[in-house]
Amino acid sequence: MNSKQLKYQLNKIRALTIKRDWNEVIAQCESAVNKTLYGSKLKEEYYLHIYIGDAYFAKKEYSSSIDAYYKAYTVALKHHLKPVQFAYLSAKLGLNLLAIRNIDQAMHQLLQVEHYYQQYGDSVLPMEKSNRMTMQICMAYCYLYRNELGKVHEILEKDMLNCRNIGPDSMLALDCNHLRGEYFAAVKDHKTAKTCFNECVRISGKIGVREEAIEAKVHLASIDMLENNLKSAEKILEGLCRDAEKLKINYLICESALLLSKCYAMEHKYEKAEKIEHKIKHILNSLDVIWLYEKSREFEQLFSQLHVPHAQIQHSEVNVLDVLSDSINRHYENSFFREIVIGKSEKMHNVCQLLEKIAPTDMPILIQGETGTGKELSARAIHQNSTRSKNTWLAFNCGAIQESLLESELFGHEKGAFTGAFSEKRGYIEIASDGTIFLDEIADMSHGLQKKLLRVLEEKQVWRVGAEKPLPVNTRFIFASNQNIEELVRKKLFREDLFYRINTIVVNLPALRERKEDIPWLAAHFLKKCDAGGENKIIVPEAGSLLVNYPWPGNIRELENEIKKICVLYKDAKRVEPYMFSETIKNYLPRSGKEDIKGDLTLKQMRDEFEKKIIAEVLIKYDNNIIQAAQRLGCDRSGLYKKIKQYGLDAEGNSE
Repeated sequence: MNSKQLKYQLNKIRALTIKRDWNEVIAQCESAVNKTLYGSKLKEEYYLHIYIGDAYFAKKEYSSSIDAYYKAYTVALKHHLKPVQFAYLSAKLGLNLLAIRNIDQAMHQLLQVEHYYQQYGDSVLPMEKSNRMTMQICMAYCYLYRNELGKVHEILEKDMLNCRNIGPDSMLALDCNHLRGEYFAAVKDHKTAKTCFNECVRISGKIGVREEAIEAKVHLASIDMLENNLKSAEKILEGLCRDAEKLKINYLICESALLLSKCYAMEHKYEKAEKIEHKIKHILNSLDVIWLYEKSREFEQLFSQLHVPHAQIQHSEVNVLDVLSDSINRHYENSFFREIVIGKSEKMHNVCQLLEKIAPTDMPILIQGETGTGKELSARAIHQNSTRSKNTWLAFNCGAIQESLLESELFGHEKGAFTGAFSEKRGYIEIASDGTIFLDEIADMSHGLQKKLLRVLEEKQVWRVGAEKPLPVNTRFIFASNQNIEELVRKKLFREDLFYRINTIVVNLPALRERKEDIPWLAAHFLKKCDAGGENKIIVPEAGSLLVNYPWPGNIRELENEIKKICVLYKDAKRVEPYMFSETIKNYLPRSGKEDIKGDLTLKQMRDEFEKKIIAEVLIKYDNNIIQAAQRLGCDRSGLYKKIKQYGLDAEGNSE
């Protein structure tokens, strides 16, 4: 498809967007993209991906939307498009990340947009003044979701006043009023909030956006419930259920129905409440889990403020929050990531839902977490749930190979490129083309190689060592580090430009000590895994307490190794007892504000005991990597070896 044909296709697609025929927009755009030759210099491809992203966003399929915008971003890099087009993509990504409640990353994108406006102003389409106001609204929502109401107020008073200069019956005016309504509801100024939401309903009718009208009326009904105007709330919600069903908008059907069910229960209409909840269960199971989580939290907060007698709550057999919780748990139990992300803590639920969202995209991902938290396992799960799952998966540890060999291994080399290069060699990045490469310990890569890697990300091409021309690659990158990359950037230890290419989606894996409620689940999982075929061992309460109280510096890997050791050494035991654990775990005492001085130890002996304990913990944390452990302790390798020998520590940090 040539440039002229693409321009014709784009005009056709624009007409479809006006009709809001999103499925046809996607079909037409994808057809045009598939007909565009690989490596084409046609900038129109950028706009095709933009339209695809817009269509998926309108359909609330945010993963697909993010993926489309990222593809547009790679096209923009390839063709060296203008700053305004990069800023527009940051704006689109920010909207999507806000929608999936990835607030930190959404704010990062929105700040990039504001930086553009400060440098270039707001006179160039599509980043004109109205778009700048939309970004301010999005930033205010970020603060609202963080419950930083003072900052929301600041934006409303200083920046959003300009909205009054926008046409009163516009989408921007509607968004302004909706934000104001949510803010005033949050500060419990219900009268002003109602005024704002009623204005939203009026504007929606004027400009013909029925979905936004329903959303505003949901807020009006919620305020009526808070004010105990149940008859009014019931009337609004019954109408909304009918309207949402006509429009076939599932999330609004469920939200309206669940609130209506609560109204019925508060009015002692328990049969009606239970009937409506049962009616929508199958629809709830089809909804996005992010929506389920957020709505569960919103409803919990709303219901806690309602004037409902405790006896009345107990009367109904079906509870709205329980219905949502059942749908969330059903989704979680059926998720592939359930086998990877073991645990019931909120932190791991959040990790699981984020992995589900980002897996289908082609965006680069940065996974951060301490050694042993499951970075590679998470990366592999992302690959297995991506569109590249049937293609190559490669894992490469940048810290486990000498710098002189790292370039050749990653990028490949030509025959005769250096002494010993007797034949050409494909690098890991080239081999993983059409698949996924996982680069662990990316922070250990030199600045020179970071620059070369940045070029691959920007150009989708790899230069072998000694090559005269690059080779095209289509590789998805997942990066990992046990250090905080942003902190390294501030210390000038990591390239800032590379960081901004890889941090659009960041997955932070919590340390095991930060999710202690998951330790029993993990221990049981590893026992079942290690004792396959045999009778599952039971962990006695005393042993369980030791597991939960121990800080696990080596995280999940250390816990798994401990369980493996028990399964091998105590194969026939039916119960896991405290005496089976390693000395480090058995002898661990939680730190308190004051440490008792025990026995008749001298100062030197106490110092040696403390040093021995610290070295053991660091060895476990860094998986017995002497180089990393020595760097962490601030000593050289030979000195650390002497200490290990002096204190009789084995390879796992245990006393011999």
